[in-house]
Amino acid sequence: MGAALPDEIIEEIKSKILKATNNDQNAIVEFDKRLLESSEPPIIVALNVVEDFQGDISVLFEGEKISSITKEFEGNVVGKITNISYKEFERNGKKHKMLTGIMRDKSGSIPITIFDPPKIGEGDIILIKNVVGDEFNGKIRLKTRNNSEITPLKRGVEGQLELVTISKINPDMKFLSVEGELRIIEKDRPVKGEQSRLTVGILTDSTGTIQVRAWDIDLEEGLVRIYGAYPRVYNNKLYLNVNKNSKIEVLRKAGKPENLYQLAEVGNGEVEVSGRILGFITKNPFVDVCSECGRVVRDGKCSIHPEAKPTRIIRVTAIIDDGSSSQYATIYQSILIGLIGEEVVKSSLASLDISLVRDRVNELALNEFKLKVTAFRSSRSQSGEESRTNMEIVELEKFTEEDFKSSIEKLRGEFA
Repeated sequence: MGAALPDEIIEEIKSKILKATNNDQNAIVEFDKRLLESSEPPIIVALNVVEDFQGDISVLFEGEKISSITKEFEGNVVGKITNISYKEFERNGKKHKMLTGIMRDKSGSIPITIFDPPKIGEGDIILIKNVVGDEFNGKIRLKTRNNSEITPLKRGVEGQLELVTISKINPDMKFLSVEGELRIIEKDRPVKGEQSRLTVGILTDSTGTIQVRAWDIDLEEGLVRIYGAYPRVYNNKLYLNVNKNSKIEVLRKAGKPENLYQLAEVGNGEVEVSGRILGFITKNPFVDVCSECGRVVRDGKCSIHPEAKPTRIIRVTAIIDDGSSSQYATIYQSILIGLIGEEVVKSSLASLDISLVRDRVNELALNEFKLKVTAFRSSRSQSGEESRTNMEIVELEKFTEEDFKSSIEKLRGEFA
């Protein structure tokens, strides 16, 4: 055991354990036992005990229940964070990082945005002090601010296992984590000589595909994350074996993407969303495109229309957020003209000076728009880099007062 704490602090922790476990005295007995054996801080020992006794860790850390959070909330929350994604952006000449994810406790879950976060892994339990509620697109979410304090309390099994891409899986690995699109090809097949059922699927990510064999557990098609899979070889073919000791998290059920997060994961298709433009990136804005097909020209000529004369255009990148996630999306010249005017775009093209365009688009940052966004998955490069999802804004319209009224009426109808 580590350095001893005053008895009154230990008694205070015990009091919180009782509240968190509905006065289960067995939890106190277990806490006392583990406290003698563990080198961890008493509050972390208490956290593990409360979890094992199916208690409420928000009570232990005096945090607000997630189900009670409103847009006016300001205080402390504790919970497990999942569905993590990171984005980098620049503000006032400085680079920043933004984490988006889902925070969960026994009462429910809520989207969260953390600016310039400490190291946080998938499945970690974290305590955040001075976090605030916010409403976006009619949905409540959490966001940190400058005086927020973030304390990672515990790394879950998910947080300890780094995701492996399919192309890097080999038979010597054990208990790995992998993520991809799952398609079921055979369900609940009886296995001769065994009292078991087998479901077979194909898992695909940006680097390849692999067969998945699940014993006595259910598989669901869609974007999944598998924890605790074991690579195996049968008939010289590599596959993943999962069983009751594995965990399968369905990140998105199979079907048409409904928001930016799903669009990014699927890697193709389109969505129509309402969202904010958080900022713009105007690095390398001038590009030459084919006058016939509009493709970006490499080495002065189009690979499909080599005789066509290239045309120089402007494109910028927007950071867009619809409440599900933040994504980068390209805005090409035709959409840009509708956004800031043809005169500004022509002037910038003539002078090859992006400053005027940059000033005009930055005036629109944090405004809300109706967006149609398309996506495609780029092919894997010869250097071995993984493919990525490229997004483009193909329709963009600023929210009007009538749009806000319509959204409010729609919400009223949903809750009527």
